Amino acid sequence: QACHGPDGKSPMKEMAFVGREWKHGTKTPDMIKVITNGVPGTVMMPFKGRLTEQQIKDLATYVRSLDKTLKPEKK
Repeated sequence: QACHGPDGKSPMKEMAFVGREWKHGTKTPDMIKVITNGVPGTVMMPFKGRLTEQQIKDLATYVRSLDKTLKPEKK
């Protein structure tokens, strides 16, 4: 929330989850990887060890839900 804003509409374009191109993939597993490992060379830190695997999965699902242009994933 602090970096990306509560609604994913960060004023910093590269940190917004809405209205931008996804650099690291649009699928939940892609987002899980980014949240888990972070993005080297950026301020996106890894959350492995800070959040449980379930919390990371839930967070990835939430982040993906903020961008209404993404098609729902098949379960």
